[in-house]
Amino acid sequence: MKKVFAFLLAMALVCGLSVCGFAQGALAAEVEPLTINFNATYRENEANGLLLQQFAAYLDELTDGAITVNFMWGGTVYNDMTQFTALRDGAINMISIQTTASADYVPYMSFAHYGVGTGENALNLWNQVMFENPETSALITAEAEANNIKYLNAMDMGSDVIVSNFEWSTLEELADGCVTMGAGDYAQFEAMGITCTFVPPPEAYDALQRGICDSSTLSLAGAYSMSWDEVAPNVVMDGLRGTGGCLTVNLAWWNGLTDAQREAIQTAADMLAEYSIQMNDEAEAGQIAEIEERSNTTVKYLSEEDAAAYYGYIFDTNAATCLNRVSGDGEKTEGMNTILQFVADYYGVDWSPAE
Repeated sequence: MKKVFAFLLAMALVCGLSVCGFAQGALAAEVEPLTINFNATYRENEANGLLLQQFAAYLDELTDGAITVNFMWGGTVYNDMTQFTALRDGAINMISIQTTASADYVPYMSFAHYGVGTGENALNLWNQVMFENPETSALITAEAEANNIKYLNAMDMGSDVIVSNFEWSTLEELADGCVTMGAGDYAQFEAMGITCTFVPPPEAYDALQRGICDSSTLSLAGAYSMSWDEVAPNVVMDGLRGTGGCLTVNLAWWNGLTDAQREAIQTAADMLAEYSIQMNDEAEAGQIAEIEERSNTTVKYLSEEDAAAYYGYIFDTNAATCLNRVSGDGEKTEGMNTILQFVADYYGVDWSPAE
């Protein structure tokens, strides 16, 4: 898989740099040497770790090696729960933000964890909310600045899958046939009337095999790597796309950089966002093919209508969590309602703030 990533990176660099190679060559000449201290909660050999290494490769290419990245891998220095405050306080320069773990500090960034359809469609929503729509981006930016941070991009995190040991193809069949859903996050299934039990992903293989649960859900990459299909061979792509993982910098550090350094880092972040879609699409095609071969099954796909309905359940439960997180703060609640309404309208979800 590393060879695939390397090939895609090379192609992205050829496509991205050939058109404006002269301008970027001039940029490289202007960039002063810089080392970015980047805390990474992913391990170096994980898919997301390999993705972050592409960011370093882009910077190396764009700046002729003037900007390098010092990765602190695996959350060994700061973990998901501590890296945000370390970034805010300037102990590190950059992270790939975990919006769930940081929600108490930046609740507006909890507006979505999934998109519907392609990676392009999902990232388009995030780019509109975070950077393009004047009303929502102003809210996101002000909240970030209050925490001394700045977001550079959003990234595609791949597709999700529901795995079961009984046959189903539609959302109605899942709700009717599922005895127990085992998952780490299952509010949407409870909203569908499905009985749930907490099963951490590493324990799902055993739970599915022993009948503690008959279904579970996770990213396709995660379910594939833990071979859930071996004990629950009905594998259904749910039509959702994980999003987030935004490259985020300490604002004071960012403001202290030169214009050329900021331009190079932002360009690399933009390139990485596009590359994240290519990387996941390529990896998932291989994962689906291997699942079908090793489990003698055919991976299924929810219809567009069922995927939209499933997202509706997720949106409703997430919106309630978002609003509960800012309850008691009238200004923050108003801002959260604005963001959530934009997301609901984008995907056609029938939702409006409670009176």
